[in-house]
Amino acid sequence: MNIVITGASKGFGRAIAQIFAEKGNTLLLTSRKEADLQKVKEELTKNPGSCKVLVKAADLSVPAQAT
Repeated sequence: MNIVITGASKGFGRAIAQIFAEKGNTLLLTSRKEADLQKVKEELTKNPGSCKVLVKAADLSVPAQAT
């Protein structure tokens, strides 16, 4: 399953990403800070055969960044 998670670098968003990653889903994680997203991606994909994770740093309150 393909899943988009906003606010994925901290708190609830990060916890939700971890749950879906453990199930082997493909994730698109968004947050405003690229470095924080990369840390989450590394954590979620550290095991061979784990889920696929894509990241996009964006402020989704700005319509131009939501594309």
